Amino acid sequence: MNFRNLKQLQKLAKDIVILYIEDDKEFQKQVKKVLGKVFDSFYQAYDGREGYDLCKKIKPDIVITSLNTPLKSGLELIADLQDIDDNINIIILNNGDKELEFFKNMDFGISDILIKPLDIDKLMSSLISTISSLDQSCYQDGLELLEKYIKNKTNMTMLNIYKGTAIENKVTAEIKDDQITLFSNHMSSNAAMHQKYTILNIDSKNKYLKLFVLTANVKKGYITCVKPKAINDLPCEFLSNKIGVDKSFKSVMRYNSKSYDLKAIGAAKNSIELFSKKNIEILKGDTVDLTLGFDVKNNSMINKTDFGKVFTKGKVSNISPYKNGILIEFDIDVKKSDQRLYYKYLEDIKSDIFNELLL
Repeated sequence: MNFRNLKQLQKLAKDIVILYIEDDKEFQKQVKKVLGKVFDSFYQAYDGREGYDLCKKIKPDIVITSLNTPLKSGLELIADLQDIDDNINIIILNNGDKELEFFKNMDFGISDILIKPLDIDKLMSSLISTISSLDQSCYQDGLELLEKYIKNKTNMTMLNIYKGTAIENKVTAEIKDDQITLFSNHMSSNAAMHQKYTILNIDSKNKYLKLFVLTANVKKGYITCVKPKAINDLPCEFLSNKIGVDKSFKSVMRYNSKSYDLKAIGAAKNSIELFSKKNIEILKGDTVDLTLGFDVKNNSMINKTDFGKVFTKGKVSNISPYKNGILIEFDIDVKKSDQRLYYKYLEDIKSDIFNELLL
């Protein structure tokens, strides 16, 4: 491996979102072994349809894709990716040079074409070249938009996610030497510092700016930011109303006469997200039995908790790749006799999260 290229790529990798679409599991392992350590935001999909759905959610800067993907042909996939965002940079992996001239002559946002078997050094060189040439004009456009909003005294709200919980507060901004300072409160500044970026919602309308956090003065309630970029939609994590659960939370799924211990990621009154490292053969629309257990604060004694259990049916609403496994989202209908206990847990967790941000 070319370690000079690796070091250079590590310097460029900050804030870059990569999606790798490939049905060959051996290639996926090889690429993840390197790029998974270089990029904080590295996602994988194993067929064209999964890649397309994931692309809509994560809005990657660069897509690395094989031309021979199941469920969507390479050409169809590339055209669909361009429909999502015509600024996406695409690196093609192909078994031969048969289609190379065709893609070189088409305006599909193709940054590079690499021939399999995959050479990881060539891929790193291609990524270095692609990242170095990313269009920076969008940040200038974002800066000009923000300047206009500040001048017109437009109402802006600062949005962040902390431990799966939405943090939302009013914000004012100023710009000096292309560096942006956002003034909000202790809680929002702390959340933005942890998330390393923030979203501005403009005048409560569907207008958003994404900014990357440089520094934060949590006590005084302000952060400094760079690279403002107008985005059309909120990232998927902002669309969830779920709260990040604590370590006490346990979940067991009963499905097709088998039991599965799953890790809870987020929970709400009527829905829950559970993570499995195993590839469970479950489909959207399937119904399961769920047992949820967690520590609940004892109101009569300080720092005392009791372990409680609730039972519910869960209907699969979505299945998506997540880290090194799958994330299963369920619509749930907690039994009336258990609702008080479950809802109290959610309120206590939300309160703990807010108090943590105020420290």
